[in-house]
Amino acid sequence: MGLDDAISQPGALEYIKTLPGSTLKIAALSSTGRRFHPKLYRLWSSQDSSKGVIVIGSGNMTRNGLINNGEAAILLVAESNADVGEHATSWDELWAIGKVATDKDIADYRAKYKEAKKLRKTLVDLGVSPPDPPSPKPGQDLGKNPVWEVHPKSANGVWIDIGSAMGKGREVELPRVLMPYFGIQDGTPSPQSRQFLLSNGKTKSLSFILREDNQMWRISFSKDVPGSDNLREVVGGKLQRSTKAVSFIRKTPAAKIAISFDDVGGQDYQKWQEASENANASGRTRAGPSGRNYGFF
Repeated sequence: MGLDDAISQPGALEYIKTLPGSTLKIAALSSTGRRFHPKLYRLWSSQDSSKGVIVIGSGNMTRNGLINNGEAAILLVAESNADVGEHATSWDELWAIGKVATDKDIADYRAKYKEAKKLRKTLVDLGVSPPDPPSPKPGQDLGKNPVWEVHPKSANGVWIDIGSAMGKGREVELPRVLMPYFGIQDGTPSPQSRQFLLSNGKTKSLSFILREDNQMWRISFSKDVPGSDNLREVVGGKLQRSTKAVSFIRKTPAAKIAISFDDVGGQDYQKWQEASENANASGRTRAGPSGRNYGFF
């Protein structure tokens, strides 16, 4: 990915690093008076060495670049092993320009991206550049194409409305998008245990269990987890929708994850919400009144 012009979102870099089998290289040439600007996509067969394709064009690997914008591209289909070799050579020449991205590289770039955001807005206001894609706010549907400037795996904290928690009010379902924060990816075996720091200073192991029907993970809070009592009120013998939210925030030392609860709209809740909005990292599990707000920062 090219970092010149500070357009690539830091969250996209972080997301690519989490993909199994992926290698992320970054290229920034502006300090040399040049710009890294190629768009080349290569696919090849692991079973037939004579099959492969290359796409060369103007479109970035974004929804706008590949679908919406006015772009041009050419598709080159290999007809022999020699063609595939030429494809590989073209790719290798570009691949050699970049460097493998470290966490520090991404953190440094994030600071530049944040500063450049003000300049990009100026261009938008002048009418010479389209606006950045909108990110959903709490209370809105997440949609099919979320725009995040931070990825859950590298987040400092995550939070979610409890809503209609299961297990007599002691379980909370978490969408898959939040699970990389806990080191859990698609395909991770269930159950998974993690150590958490409680508000009374004690450390406790709690388990995540995958629901096969909806592919969401549940965490169950035992009675010795402070704040987990009465997460849902009982009215007329029926559990009501919870008015609480839960947060998981990394604390030093040893990067322990602290659990806390707050009223939806409460003081801590507003802080979580604001931090997520500032990172363009908030969403909703589904549209409508049954949906739950969540975010990470």
